[in-house]
Amino acid sequence: MDISDLINFQGISERAKNLINENGEVLKYNIGEPLVTDDFIPNKIQIIIEGEARLIHLEKIATAKYNLPKTIAKFGTGTILGLASLLRGEGCERINAINEVKTVSL
Repeated sequence: MDISDLINFQGISERAKNLINENGEVLKYNIGEPLVTDDFIPNKIQIIIEGEARLIHLEKIATAKYNLPKTIAKFGTGTILGLASLLRGEGCERINAINEVKTVSL
């Protein structure tokens, strides 16, 4: 997939596109695998180029021995992941793959 096919990057210059293609790393995630976790600040952002992911909140259940994961939002192609944690200066996103996901990491 060409990065300029994504709405976020339509109209970028050839130079910028070449920099992204040269420096971006394509990452693959399996179903349920975390793309971003809330226990660290990512050193790069990721942009979904294929597949879907979900933002998860762990709801505390008084009678359970574990926290119940709840989907807060679903993300698809073009969504930027990890940016909120970078801007806040602390890990604040828990995002897992719904299906097989490919991202470009910048």
